Amino acid sequence: MKKCTYCGKYHSDEATVCATDGQPLADVVPPGAAASPKSAPARSDTMNNKGLLGCVFDISFSEFVTPRLIKILFIIAIVGSAMGALTILRGGLVANDAVIFLASLIMAPVVFLVCVLWSRVCLELIMVVFRIAENTDRLVEQGRSGAGKPREPAAPNARGCAT
Repeated sequence: MKKCTYCGKYHSDEATVCATDGQPLADVVPPGAAASPKSAPARSDTMNNKGLLGCVFDISFSEFVTPRLIKILFIIAIVGSAMGALTILRGGLVANDAVIFLASLIMAPVVFLVCVLWSRVCLELIMVVFRIAENTDRLVEQGRSGAGKPREPAAPNARGCAT
């Protein structure tokens, strides 16, 4: 039994690529069975064993550090947004004016939410770039191994649309 490395669908032992997405298949090891000795760890698995400092000082830039730091960056953004919102509330309290105080009560949560949302979107855009790089590496490896044979284009139906 084999499993698609991309979508997770199971295939027969004879299959080499997924019929759905053309991705390579991996052998499925039954629970409790030891992995076969011939299976060597993948390049990405050995890279993940470097650790954060190992990746930071990797002169070849073969491993990205940013995906490992993205959660920490988001937490820093949340804390910074909360500090900004608290500063707005403090300014409303110090003003000794009811209108300014009410405005700060309304503005503080709005500023907090907008800042957190903006930082989330920016960090997601950064992650999209890294995922594109990872998927491009997969496609290159797939092309080298010959696993990703080009698919035949679908034949048009009676209306001229591909099915």
